[in-house]
Amino acid sequence: MVKEGKFRQDLFYRLSIIRLVIPPLRDRRTDIPILTAYFLQQFANENGREVAEVFPAALNALLLYPWPGNVRELRNILESMVVLNASGKIGIEDVPAYILAGFEHPVDEVAAETAEVIPPLEPTVPPFYSGRTFSDIERDAITGTLLACNGNRTKAAQMLGIGIRTIQRKLKEYGVAE
Repeated sequence: MVKEGKFRQDLFYRLSIIRLVIPPLRDRRTDIPILTAYFLQQFANENGREVAEVFPAALNALLLYPWPGNVRELRNILESMVVLNASGKIGIEDVPAYILAGFEHPVDEVAAETAEVIPPLEPTVPPFYSGRTFSDIERDAITGTLLACNGNRTKAAQMLGIGIRTIQRKLKEYGVAE
């Protein structure tokens, strides 16, 4: 605007004291579980709801989405999920369809490029796992990732950092249909 003569240059420099560059949410995916926990608690309190946990499949869906609307889009989706959820447990069925549709047809190349390089969740995210057995968490992670990958076991194995035979063995162990 300064170059176009629509904004005074001296005023721009007076107002431009500290410049913050914040990368888009798709470039800082490790923030998603932290933001999710924060916003879910905030909206649960505001709406008199209880959100006890978020299943890994739902969190994986949020991690894979490219977030063109950044944190504001995540915030709005989480508010909707809290308001519309009656059980207090956020699952894959609570994730908006357009986010899940991104797994079949990524919104942009960012989703496809980052899908296999999402770092594993830190064990410092207890709200999602508190009171659950490791076996339950593992089962939800595998089945949720398979759902997100439309049943593509090779892609799911790559995303989870395990072998495809491990997925096959675990599905058999859990009694999940082949």
